[in-house]
Amino acid sequence: MREVREISMKRIEEKAEAMKAGKTTGESFFDLLLESELVEVHGIKNTGDIIGQLRLFYFVGYDTASMMLVWTMVLLSIHQNWQQRAREEVFQVYGDSEPNYEGLSQLKIVISMILNEVLRLYPPIVELSRLVEQETRLGEIVVPANTIVRLPTLMVHRDPEI
Repeated sequence: MREVREISMKRIEEKAEAMKAGKTTGESFFDLLLESELVEVHGIKNTGDIIGQLRLFYFVGYDTASMMLVWTMVLLSIHQNWQQRAREEVFQVYGDSEPNYEGLSQLKIVISMILNEVLRLYPPIVELSRLVEQETRLGEIVVPANTIVRLPTLMVHRDPEI
């Protein structure tokens, strides 16, 4: 955590100086986060909040990606014919060269079929909840105000009728 804090502080200071000099693009999440916390004259309002938000996004993203990869490996070990198809596609796209970002768009079996199917079967968010603030009509159904509506994505993704 100390190392994450030190790296974050260094990046915050670099970005804050670049932003003050008008040398920022504002394209990344990090830029937008800093812009929301930057005060023109006094610099960054609260670096602790920024570091906390960066940690949250980093660790949540890491956990989500790692769980998807674990489920991908489990399903590929069960369905070895798909494992073979994925392996063949990767070798066809990359050959003996090292995989790179540009080749990802060519991996139709791996990305479009395998990873999307893993996300369908084991979504990172298993339920969505929303508060209905005012009475709402959905076809013949009336949802009263102050009702919590839940959508169990895990069940929806597995229901053949849906």
